[in-house]
Amino acid sequence: MRYIKKITIVCFLILGLQVEAQQDAVFTQFASNMMTINPGYAGYREVQSFSFVHRSQWVGYKGAPVTNALSFDMATKRKEMAIGGAIMNDKIGPSSEIGLTANFAYRLKLNQNATLSLGLQAYGGLYQANLTDLDLVSEYVGSSVDPNFDQNPENVFLPNFGFGAFYSTKNSFVGLSSPKLLKNKLDNETIDSIREVDGRSEPTYYLTGGHTFALDRIYSLQPVFIGKGTVGAPLSLGGYLNFLYKDAIKVGLVYYHQEVAGVLAELKLNHRMRVGYSFDMAVKEIGTYSYGSHEISTTYEMKVFKQRLIYPRRF
Repeated sequence: MRYIKKITIVCFLILGLQVEAQQDAVFTQFASNMMTINPGYAGYREVQSFSFVHRSQWVGYKGAPVTNALSFDMATKRKEMAIGGAIMNDKIGPSSEIGLTANFAYRLKLNQNATLSLGLQAYGGLYQANLTDLDLVSEYVGSSVDPNFDQNPENVFLPNFGFGAFYSTKNSFVGLSSPKLLKNKLDNETIDSIREVDGRSEPTYYLTGGHTFALDRIYSLQPVFIGKGTVGAPLSLGGYLNFLYKDAIKVGLVYYHQEVAGVLAELKLNHRMRVGYSFDMAVKEIGTYSYGSHEISTTYEMKVFKQRLIYPRRF
């Protein structure tokens, strides 16, 4: 078992460098703050909003991904504009990346209930991989030395930019985005052995949507979908079915086709603060080697400008 885990971690790293897998972190509770994948979402809730999310994926699995993100967004006094930003740290195996984003959105009021928001994102990240920390020795096949793992690429700067469009009405939304359009190189060309690895990131494109159906004055049903596409990786399709009580309590089911299945819950503590939790398990073999993935989120909102919301924000 120990040998399998070591080799799998190395494979994760190689897959990331060869762009056989998706690089961007996506949260199970993305629908509670979509600015992490769509800059056009900035300002949607019409308040000053602070959010923090922690995700521990494949708990119990050595080198499993761990992601933390702190974000902020607000509508400006000129209601057609919104700004936002985030700091995110993402670790998987021996590699880690810390990044800052700055978002700007211009919102077009199509009618009293419909808004189209067009957003831009600027990103700057620092990537490093501690390849020398990997244990490449196996009790089954003996020792081996790979020159591609004897030095570390450190503090590789990854500038990027992206776009997002977010259309929303009283009960629905549709989003299309790609937060990172540039193909950043993940290597450090000053290290000869690393230069041999063709490492780069690829843009990921997101299509999202959802609708809230009122069952009566208290209960609502909220289906949400997300599609993700990355060059060199399989198309990812996910669906959510959320049950809402008075817009204060949300419980739901999560399923990504041939990927994960799970549950989530969100509680509105008061008119300013919400907390959420989600749990999901991989439906493939890797799920048998871990205790699932856990995600905790909290959001705090403050009104900045005196204005009356025509309808509650459900996404």
